[in-house]
Amino acid sequence: QVMIAVVCVVVLLATAVEAKLYGLSDGVGLVEINPISGHTTPVGIPVPKEFQSQNLAALDSTSNTYYFLGFNETNNITALIGLNIQNGAITVSIPTPFAPTGLVGVGQAMSLDPTTGDVLIAGLLADGQHHIYRVTPSTATLKHVASCGYVTFLSEAYTYDYDADILWLQYGLNKSGNVTAELFGFETATGILKHQVVPKSTMFVDTLSYDPVAKASVGLGINGLTRSRTLIALSGNGHLSTVGDIEVFQVENGGIATLDPIDNVLYTQMQPANYTTSDPIYLVGVDVQTAKVVSHPVLCASLGDGCPWSMEFHIPS
Repeated sequence: QVMIAVVCVVVLLATAVEAKLYGLSDGVGLVEINPISGHTTPVGIPVPKEFQSQNLAALDSTSNTYYFLGFNETNNITALIGLNIQNGAITVSIPTPFAPTGLVGVGQAMSLDPTTGDVLIAGLLADGQHHIYRVTPSTATLKHVASCGYVTFLSEAYTYDYDADILWLQYGLNKSGNVTAELFGFETATGILKHQVVPKSTMFVDTLSYDPVAKASVGLGINGLTRSRTLIALSGNGHLSTVGDIEVFQVENGGIATLDPIDNVLYTQMQPANYTTSDPIYLVGVDVQTAKVVSHPVLCASLGDGCPWSMEFHIPS
């Protein structure tokens, strides 16, 4: 008699976790963006009566809320607006004390604290000073963090390093008539300026996004000598370094960049070095460890032809 033993092997197939990319259209409407094809799909209807500025956005993956700083054309108030990423409906609208400026968003910055769901915002008040606030959307409360009197920059180089509790902001510093672009790191728990980073004369920082895997901020830069586009890294203690040169693509659109921490890819809107105004804008994916371009589908046909004004990733739990 032969006994045959049948062994059953159970294979558990793990579902790959993927981040979803969202953005705000030029008509201030929420869109979902396919990083592979560059195709955008509207989510809900555009937000009425709100103006936006490029890259002033943050996404809370826990509450599924896409935040941006909107300037209302009816009441001239800058408010923190939150949109539900499932239907595009407004779920948060909190007025800020920021004073109107000649251009929407000038001198303003924002970043999410994913550990609390708070949104950190910075902007100019009527006193001419830059003020930082921690906003708790669930209670619609603002807590003043710090203020400073540095020179206003039209900057997209800001992010929150929540492991080090450092909010990085870029301002100008007037040194005897010579204004230099520097990075200022504020500890949000105390409001104390912990770091002041003066980039080398050959380095300019354009964007910053926090990378929780590397526990450092990454972004786009420019080599002042070669004029080449670079990928830069900024540690929590203020060490600024160059990861490498980004090949082919040279011109970035409005400082719009965001990080996919699952795939370790920084996505931004760029054009090649020899571009013309009629050339398309590409959704360029850059490996944050090597600075190599890993993808570059067409995002929009040309500058001003429907490119999203901001982009943020939803990270599934």
